[in-house]
Amino acid sequence: MNKKILIGVDGSIHAKHAIKYAAELYRSLRDVSYGVINIQPTISCYLADEAEKTAYGREKLEAIHKKNHLSALELLSEYREKLIRLGVKAGDIDQITQLRRHNVAKDLLDYAEKENVCALLVGRRGISYVAEMMLGSVTSELLIRTKLIPIWIVDNQVQSRNIVVAVDGSPGSLRAVDHVSFVQAGSKSDKITFLHIVPKFSDFCSIEPVKKDEEIDALIKTSDQKCIDCFYDQAVKILQQAGYSKKDIEFKRFEHRWFIGKAIVEEAKKLNAGTIVIGKSSSGQADYIGKVARYVINKTVNRAIWLVP
Repeated sequence: MNKKILIGVDGSIHAKHAIKYAAELYRSLRDVSYGVINIQPTISCYLADEAEKTAYGREKLEAIHKKNHLSALELLSEYREKLIRLGVKAGDIDQITQLRRHNVAKDLLDYAEKENVCALLVGRRGISYVAEMMLGSVTSELLIRTKLIPIWIVDNQVQSRNIVVAVDGSPGSLRAVDHVSFVQAGSKSDKITFLHIVPKFSDFCSIEPVKKDEEIDALIKTSDQKCIDCFYDQAVKILQQAGYSKKDIEFKRFEHRWFIGKAIVEEAKKLNAGTIVIGKSSSGQADYIGKVARYVINKTVNRAIWLVP
């Protein structure tokens, strides 16, 4: 996989936030390049079929496609110039546009997978639970559909370059560590904290237990410690292979009073993190967004989230 980041853009303020975030990252990351992509709108296939039946219809259809193509090129040129003004080298920027083939989210993911990019970066729109269920936004559908490509979501303007990686000892969080180590390898000193929230019985089951919560929580805490110790050893190896030394690696383990997702969001605020990295699902199901990841996505503001499938 190359260290190329695909940025999905349109004419919205959300896309401008994504572009600014990309430029900020460029100052610290090593050997990174960008592909800025715009998926052109298309008209209904039924209307297109009807338009093809007459010379006048074909002429109008061609005029619409030409106008959309020129608008896309103008938009991409504007974002390219903005990236250059913000310090990105012109040779590290590609411009891509294509007609919509399916829907914007699927087209973006298809291109990202074909080009084997490092991540797909987009500006955040509304992604509440209801919106996810209704597939009401491109961002929501990207999060649901992605099975291979990490999705980077930027909410508003991100001020800090500190990174928090939420880990729980699962294969999903180990993939998150691997993704961060690859992206950040050789970078300048952005602060990276690996954050583990110790689970409680209430995080697994809302039914009133037969035994006291304290007894069950003690068992979970002991088991979790063994799991996270093993995870830590594997994570350190991954990070050292990427050029980190042990002194560069900060692991924090917290007990919490809230749901794990809320604890992650609150600790990220305390640590002044501009970016939160989290696995899509601890279960390893690439087509499923875990409840912790969903909470973090929905409740995080003025930050970026890297969702790693």
